[in-house]
Amino acid sequence: MSTSKNILNALVFQLAWWAIVWLAKEGQSFYTLYLAFGVLLFHFVFISQRDKTELLFIFLGATIGFLCDSFLHQWQIIKFPQELDNSPWAPEWMLSLWMIFPTLFAHALAWLKKRLFLSALLVVIFGPLTYYIGKNFDLI
Repeated sequence: MSTSKNILNALVFQLAWWAIVWLAKEGQSFYTLYLAFGVLLFHFVFISQRDKTELLFIFLGATIGFLCDSFLHQWQIIKFPQELDNSPWAPEWMLSLWMIFPTLFAHALAWLKKRLFLSALLVVIFGPLTYYIGKNFDLI
């Protein structure tokens, strides 16, 4: 994988992440799904090798992440104040974030594959940080 594609992957992810958070903050959560599908289309046309394994990884990562957030919501560990409080599911903007997040692993974050300790450390730092940012935007 070329360095330019890895940089493009990271840049597209960051732009989409902030756009999804902004759309959710503006009460336009439904549009985040269109954005996420657009990012996935862009990813598979311009960045990915169009590998079926990567597609499966993205699908499983998005599904597991969304279900985990939904369980955390059901158990009232995290709350989504502007969303469907009676729904057992996390809001669509969270699904959108989970749809684009796994695109990083085979590309922009591939250098972490053999650095397990560093990978774990980054998860411990940046995982909660993303939820903290969501809290500061009154989304969680």
